[in-house]
Amino acid sequence: MKFLLLCFFALVSITFKCFSQETQNTEGYKLREAQYIVYAYRDVNSRPDLSIRNRWNHAYWFKVDNTRRGSHTDSITKEEYVRITIPSSSRFDDKKNDWVHEDGYDITVDWKNEGRIDGSDFNTWLWIRKTDFENLRVNYYPNIKGSFVLSGLTAPFKFRPSTGSQPNSVINGDINLGSFIGVRLAKDENFGLSIGGHFGISSISLNASNNTSLSGNSTETIQGLTYGYGAIVDLKKQFQIGLIGGFDYGLGNLSNTYVYQNKNWLSFSLNYKFLDFGKKTDTNEKEAKESKKKNE
Repeated sequence: MKFLLLCFFALVSITFKCFSQETQNTEGYKLREAQYIVYAYRDVNSRPDLSIRNRWNHAYWFKVDNTRRGSHTDSITKEEYVRITIPSSSRFDDKKNDWVHEDGYDITVDWKNEGRIDGSDFNTWLWIRKTDFENLRVNYYPNIKGSFVLSGLTAPFKFRPSTGSQPNSVINGDINLGSFIGVRLAKDENFGLSIGGHFGISSISLNASNNTSLSGNSTETIQGLTYGYGAIVDLKKQFQIGLIGGFDYGLGNLSNTYVYQNKNWLSFSLNYKFLDFGKKTDTNEKEAKESKKKNE
């Protein structure tokens, strides 16, 4: 019993520790604020257009083009440039005055010299000086996101510790089905931890060892409710494994002498796929909209 409880709390604490630590799998980069102006340049024919420039917005995070087209050296100044893009679910179209969904990066936005990078530059290729990138870059990690989830739950057994007239711990091998409702915490779509509760309807098998009203080889089956708590780890919101605990509440007269009535049990859960009602936050689009409101 104590061992399983330790495993349960260890799973929760280790997962939270993983969320709080920075890992090598960064989502992209940001540029720190500098004492000088950092400029970005449009992409024209896979090269930076140095005839016009816009000021960089340090609120945005970006990804680097690591292909052979992702770097350029000016033949005259020998200045090196890095090609980047600001990822977002949509881009602001200045002509339509609205956010639009577009595929690809081959878009040349009309710029005013010395303007500022904004939502119209999302999902397009941009260039920044390599020295700015190397001196000011910081790793960008996605924030922990919380979302409401609903899932089916399967417990292949129930471990019941000793209690009352039952001096020994027992394992009930009946498969138990139910529903899990909780909050999923995750940095991305690949890995998450869900914490919440579960409930369901169960059939409880009674015999002389777990019910003081029965003797000999007598057996009975009663209906009951099962409910409890759990922590479930998932991969890509599909494959799930976790530790759960719960209680059985039997119905009927025989439930009054059921030794495990409302007694805690522990198990593990193995499931596949669940419903996620959370909305993914586009941090770049959010920053652009807030910046636009401030400038209006």
